Amino acid sequence: MTTLPRLLVAACLCLPATLPAQTAPAPRPPTATAAAADDVPVTLSPFVVEEAQDRGYAATSTLAGTRLRTDLRDVGAAISVVTSQFLLDTGSTNARDFL
Repeated sequence: MTTLPRLLVAACLCLPATLPAQTAPAPRPPTATAAAADDVPVTLSPFVVEEAQDRGYAATSTLAGTRLRTDLRDVGAAISVVTSQFLLDTGSTNARDFL
């Protein structure tokens, strides 16, 4: 071995085992406005839940087979319907997920 590679190996072995990392900033003391904001209750706007049009995950019509909207009761084949709301609620992205 020549002297240059030996010096490089020796220099690498002399490096510290740990390197300094970033330090977290010091926590700031709470201000008076932050403490006052915590004491104020949050008022939410009222909402109403209506059941008139909600059918859960049940679909009532389809575009399968034709480009015309057809009621499922008028379709002559067995169809398994998976609605977009069902996919969102279950977090499904493909057929394997929702099955």
